[in-house]
Amino acid sequence: MRALLAAAALLVLLTGMSKPPSPKPPRHILLITIDTLRADALSCYRAQAPGTPAIDALAGDSVVFLQARSPAPWTLPALASAMTGLSPQVHLATGLGDRVPDRVTTVAEVLRRGGYRTAALVSSPLLGREAHLDQGFREYTAFPGETGTKPADPEQLAGLATRWLRGQGREPFFLWVHFYDPHTPYAPPAAYLKGMEPPPGMGLRFTAEEQLAIRLRQRDPSPAEREWIHELYRAEVRWVDAAVGSLVAELKRSGRYEETLIVLLSDHGEEFWEHGGIGHGHTLFEELLRVPFLVKLPGADRRGAVDTPVSTASLAATLLDLAGRPLPARYPAAPSLTPLLRGEPQPAEPLLSTGLQRIEEREAVLFGGFKLVRWETSGRQELYDLARDPGETADLVASAPGRTAEGARLLDRFEKKSERARKTLGIARRERAPLDPEAVKRLRALGYGR
Repeated sequence: MRALLAAAALLVLLTGMSKPPSPKPPRHILLITIDTLRADALSCYRAQAPGTPAIDALAGDSVVFLQARSPAPWTLPALASAMTGLSPQVHLATGLGDRVPDRVTTVAEVLRRGGYRTAALVSSPLLGREAHLDQGFREYTAFPGETGTKPADPEQLAGLATRWLRGQGREPFFLWVHFYDPHTPYAPPAAYLKGMEPPPGMGLRFTAEEQLAIRLRQRDPSPAEREWIHELYRAEVRWVDAAVGSLVAELKRSGRYEETLIVLLSDHGEEFWEHGGIGHGHTLFEELLRVPFLVKLPGADRRGAVDTPVSTASLAATLLDLAGRPLPARYPAAPSLTPLLRGEPQPAEPLLSTGLQRIEEREAVLFGGFKLVRWETSGRQELYDLARDPGETADLVASAPGRTAEGARLLDRFEKKSERARKTLGIARRERAPLDPEAVKRLRALGYGR
């Protein structure tokens, strides 16, 4: 499976399939989001990656979007876009302490009105009720809680989700499970390190404080230390993979797997010195924006891979379309991906990403295999040919003025479109969440806001 999905030949699997997605709305919907997970950390996206058998198996029953991008390089704006369908330029929840506006519509709100029991089990200091992503959820449990200091680990969260699933009857449900790992601190159980030992001076844990010291150039890890830090991350990915496997196993045990729509995606990736840094929230390079995105339709009616670039902001319209509860025609959401799920060829639309958590704000547009990045204050521009230069090492602004101008026009168009959308929704300014000093302290301990 891991080699199969990574092979170019798989890109055409959808074209020969005749069965469309089920015309009936899915009885159940399970949304799994995984923090800080790069697409190339999964063996179903990159054959050379260490094995992730549970997610690979799910991918084998799914439509796999090989070129999915996040609308933002950190959690709050990325998941706000996924759950509302709105660009970060529209919902404006792009800074620490921002929240999703009351005026937007969330997936959970529509599904709850449509008869689904809505519940969320989310592990992240950024997804408490103050972020306002609880809109529409009948049950919303966030970790850490008001008195907690740590997010739930993958095993704990999967256990809670399994118990929730076992407590449900036949009532249709929409369950959102958000895993915090493989976010820092990287602290996987030793079993997932497969006997590997750290280099001298390092242990089995890499903290947010250590990451911050590296970002601030207070420490420069050796090549061996850098590789160990990356290995701790990969071990955390294996830990989450096992947790995903336990959720899928519970659906199969209870006989609900076939009738459940399962979507798995990540909010953003993580840099490991590809462009001189570590972490996330600070750039719009591919290591932060390219994420996994799997859609397992009820009965696995359709499976294979799609190479068309898509945004995870399309999650909202896609889920609701499949559930037979589409958004209003004039609601300014990213488009549904159901045509691609049916195997219908669709032209690639330009994709917008923005909303940095630190450093100067930037916006990027992916178009025609190119990416233009524009810096908000300085006006600096960078252009990359992702087909020929996937590592984004050669800036083509000076040598490709036509492409640069095309990207700039698209960014200007996105800004005007977003301004109209904000007026339509009545969003005049960003909304701030009330954060008490203890909450701010916890966020800073995990590397946010610095």
